[in-house]
Amino acid sequence: MKALYKSIFFSVALVFCLTSCNNDDELPPTGPLDNAEKLVAGTYVGEWTREIQGTDDVETGSGTITFSVDSENYGNNVSVMTLTAEGIDIGIDDPKTSVCNITILSSGEFTYWNYTASNPFGTTFYGKVSTDGVATMDYTKTVREGRKEVTSIYSFSGRKQ
Repeated sequence: MKALYKSIFFSVALVFCLTSCNNDDELPPTGPLDNAEKLVAGTYVGEWTREIQGTDDVETGSGTITFSVDSENYGNNVSVMTLTAEGIDIGIDDPKTSVCNITILSSGEFTYWNYTASNPFGTTFYGKVSTDGVATMDYTKTVREGRKEVTSIYSFSGRKQ
């Protein structure tokens, strides 16, 4: 029985040694930077929508999303975005500015997101910028009003100016 354990241990050690003894110390090339944050930079003008969940209440108002590049403070594929809205509460306190990750998809569309709920917006968000210059954004925010919680679903759609 002892010989069986020794041979199993030796076989496992041999397989481990053979698979880990290659010289692939270098990372494979990833290609050039896609500069997504620079390609999306600009102001997108459109319409905000707020739907209060559980009711038929829907509010709309005009507004913007502005993407800008701050390469000194943030790395590649990170953009700084600022939201504005007129005639509608978009559920975000001032300053209405946060960072977001941004990347280009194989379809040519861009996608951006921030899944950290502690960001300045106070909620996670995501969105896309289509190949024809239309930015969309969606997020959900729950706030306590008295004894009950009210959940609002926010969305934006706007064209690059």
